[in-house]
Amino acid sequence: MQDTRSQFCLPPEIVREIVAWSTDHSDLCSYCLVSRTWRGAALPFLFRNIKVIEQHDMIRWHHILTVSPEITKCIRKFSFQTSYQKYTMPPALALVSLPTMAGVVELEWIAPQDYPLKMIPAIVDFLRTFPNLRRVSVSGAFSDVKTFEYFLANCGPIRELSLKDPLLFKFGWDEESPSSKKLDVSQLDLSGLESLEVAAENFSLFDWVLILFRHSKPVKIRSFMIESIAFSTSTNLLPLPTSFPILPNLQKLELAVIHLGGRFHPERILCWAEDFFRLLDAPGLQVFELYWYAGEPEEVEEILESYDWKGFCGVLLERFPKVQELVLHIGQEMNFGRTWREKLEQTVVKHIPASLLDGRRITQKWTVENENWGSYSDYDSNDGSGAFSDSEDVETIGPFHVTSYHFAPPSLFLPF
Repeated sequence: MQDTRSQFCLPPEIVREIVAWSTDHSDLCSYCLVSRTWRGAALPFLFRNIKVIEQHDMIRWHHILTVSPEITKCIRKFSFQTSYQKYTMPPALALVSLPTMAGVVELEWIAPQDYPLKMIPAIVDFLRTFPNLRRVSVSGAFSDVKTFEYFLANCGPIRELSLKDPLLFKFGWDEESPSSKKLDVSQLDLSGLESLEVAAENFSLFDWVLILFRHSKPVKIRSFMIESIAFSTSTNLLPLPTSFPILPNLQKLELAVIHLGGRFHPERILCWAEDFFRLLDAPGLQVFELYWYAGEPEEVEEILESYDWKGFCGVLLERFPKVQELVLHIGQEMNFGRTWREKLEQTVVKHIPASLLDGRRITQKWTVENENWGSYSDYDSNDGSGAFSDSEDVETIGPFHVTSYHFAPPSLFLPF
């Protein structure tokens, strides 16, 4: 008997664009009920990401996935964002049993900080719903560091880890909650990490990262970014360990955020960074990014003029001979204005010229944290009066203004 099933198919590129431009997917989902061709083409795009904010979201997805189990093969990212619900509750209360989703490679966990997480069976069962995770992003509160490590251990051998603010622990770094005493964290394996982003301003996390590098030896890591409140003052920084494992695949290193101004002693933190370079064995490093934060333009001027940048760049080249770019991220508490910006840009060129890096590329990226505060005013150089608004055309990225400059001659730009 001849097969009467439709032989038509829809180009996935077109279907992807249709789904991407649609603000409400309800109609597109309804079409799946009347067209087998559309259903087969659209499911992978309609159900690529799942977001759960409240318990009824979990119940709804439990029903959908039970009735249409083929959808589980289409899901690639699962976002658990109960911190965004109007009335927060302990994360475990929002969980409902879900079928295994072998296709999910990314988990986003954003839990409310009001309820420190305990690793009860419901949490473990939820994490085991995703046996093939590669990327995990975590934010929220945990009972203690051991609970946090057990959470990560149940995510499997992940490749990319991102820790976001707020990430809190009810008990201190050396303390242990009663609920975690029997937790076995020996299965935690982060040796396969390829990317680590620590963007949570937590003192303990900085210590945890140092311990991670000593014990887990993530030799496959290619990108490492740490943004810690520990960099706000040198007294927060612990003594460095005697050595780190070799990181042959590390290509990008970012340190953030160094607060400028005399009371923060940023020069001491830069000296600490030089010592960190001497311990870090990353022969393939190509990009180093340094983040500053300044309340006044004079603070940027001071660190540029007073610090030994020749020595800093010398250590950078000595330890990482393949480095091809130094990126300076300069965060402004408020917009410094065009006059100060132009002056500081030239001051960077003067004190950190491309010649210090043997002609490698030096990039400045300026951001404004509070753009609604206005800006410093430009003054006429003759009489010091006549202030005017000095707004400028810059690229907007999220809430910040970003402009990137390249000061090395074009002939010296080295490709990645």
